[in-house]
Amino acid sequence: MSPRIGGVLGTLLGLACIGFAWYLAQNEGKIYFFPCLLGPAILPYSLALVALPPNWVMRPKEIDGRIEYDTRNPSYTPFGIVLIVIGLACAGGFYAFLRYGL
Repeated sequence: MSPRIGGVLGTLLGLACIGFAWYLAQNEGKIYFFPCLLGPAILPYSLALVALPPNWVMRPKEIDGRIEYDTRNPSYTPFGIVLIVIGLACAGGFYAFLRYGL
């Protein structure tokens, strides 16, 4: 799978998890931990894969003269690591907002 397709799928999954967690918190008063943390955690990284060149987020490998991106075991750039940390911080903030802000 190419990084851009993975970014699109990750973005859709992230938005679906955020919407699902928001819906359950508003209508049932329950906070499910997994979708609440998964959605915001993967959204910044996935959006970066869609909007930016993939070599900004993960390091490519050269195989037989072609540049390929290993999406199963990626090697992240410093910018990719910052995106992951931002996603984890957003996940904690979203959980705190649903838990104490509503």
